Amino acid sequence: MTWTATDPAGNSSSCQQEVIVVDTTVPMLTCPGDNISTLCTGADGAVVQFDVTATDNTGNDNATVVCEPPSGSTFPLGITTVVCTATDPSGNTATCSFEVEVLCGGFVLPGDCDGSGSVDLTDAVCILSILFAGSERRLSCGDGSIQDPANVALLSWNGSSDVDLASAIALLNWKFLGGHEHTLGRACVPIEDCVDVCD
Repeated sequence: MTWTATDPAGNSSSCQQEVIVVDTTVPMLTCPGDNISTLCTGADGAVVQFDVTATDNTGNDNATVVCEPPSGSTFPLGITTVVCTATDPSGNTATCSFEVEVLCGGFVLPGDCDGSGSVDLTDAVCILSILFAGSERRLSCGDGSIQDPANVALLSWNGSSDVDLASAIALLNWKFLGGHEHTLGRACVPIEDCVDVCD
């Protein structure tokens, strides 16, 4: 900026002054208005996409947005808090957060013979009672019989594709002696024609 002074005789003098405009306004950051809830698509959870936008006080979309975890990540079962930060060219920052909840739907826990939502001693007893005590217990999948292919996938803990004494022993070995997990793991997984027994 140039300042000029002039007297009545027309004499003048000028000087220059530097004016620095400091930006102290934080960006306007917009997270999803509501928390996100979705069903899992596998044992690892679900891939979740979301939109977060930011504008600077210049009216331009020149603020950088970083979210952790980022959009497109695989979110595990349960609730995850996403924190997003917007930074403008002057270094001003704004943050917002929201929750992503991944639910089990139509998923079961391998080995959960009694449908309790957990795998424990009662499930080994459940398998043994079906095999040797003539239990009429209806199982979780399909027609409820032990012959139903979905129930074989659910109860064959050792992955032999048969529900037999070895399945119960494998479950007990895993539970009490540090043995191997079920071939499908310990997470909720989809088994066709099974009801939803995972919370």
